[in-house]
Amino acid sequence: MTMCSTFMAIFLTPLLTDTLASQYMEVSATKMLLTTVQIVLIPIVVGILLNQYFPNKVKAAKDAAPLVSVIVIVLIVSCIIGLNKEKIQSAGASLFIAVLLLHLGGFVLGYLLVKLLGYPEDYRRTVSIEVGMQNSGLGSELAKKHISVTAAAPCAISAVYHCIIGSFLAAYWRRKMPVSSPEKE
Repeated sequence: MTMCSTFMAIFLTPLLTDTLASQYMEVSATKMLLTTVQIVLIPIVVGILLNQYFPNKVKAAKDAAPLVSVIVIVLIVSCIIGLNKEKIQSAGASLFIAVLLLHLGGFVLGYLLVKLLGYPEDYRRTVSIEVGMQNSGLGSELAKKHISVTAAAPCAISAVYHCIIGSFLAAYWRRKMPVSSPEKE
């Protein structure tokens, strides 16, 4: 699921941004596509190739990779929020509420839609996490590079929200309702 949404994002993000935002601002779908390929596709391809041809070296790096990833995201978020402190403050609570509702809606609707389709609990949780947690790092970089540094602020706030909500939700599900069977309920 993550693989499909990641690969679709490479093409759909520039296309949808051009289609939906070009009436309000100048957006180059081609330039955005190239940036998305640099940020998403090239690292994935390099990672697959490194894992294929240098598995021992990759294995050694796997333990540190999650920590490095978290540190980099925290630095990006901190930088963007720091650069936009006044604008974020002037936007007030409405910005934070809008981003919060976006993620809560994603988590809840992801879960409920799969439940309505009759899938078991483990599928519901997976889709909920997948829909609720989005690539705000990609959004931040695309906004910063193709729109403005200010446009990246909601993405930075988004990164904080989806990490907090996703972590609490995963911890809640792990403690309260363990999944024991992959069969439909």
